Amino acid sequence: MELANRIFFKLYQCANMLHKTGSRAVQDEGLTTQQWAVLGALSRPEAAQGMGVGELARYLMVSRQNLSGLITRMTRDGHIEMSTDIRPRC
Repeated sequence: MELANRIFFKLYQCANMLHKTGSRAVQDEGLTTQQWAVLGALSRPEAAQGMGVGELARYLMVSRQNLSGLITRMTRDGHIEMSTDIRPRC
């Protein structure tokens, strides 16, 4: 159990360091690391035709509720565009 706790703590420290480093890297663009993750997900070739909010939430492993506010702010700030999917459903 002690080894597991030490490993978990090191992973926690690493995640914090990555978050701080990522935050500094994107702050000049006026973005948060969460917004950068959304842009990264949307820039993949698989998302060239767009992604539904639910699909994006699953890909990023976040709740739709958390993603909804983020998307609203990113749309308002001109980082992304939202549109209605007019493709027929099968």
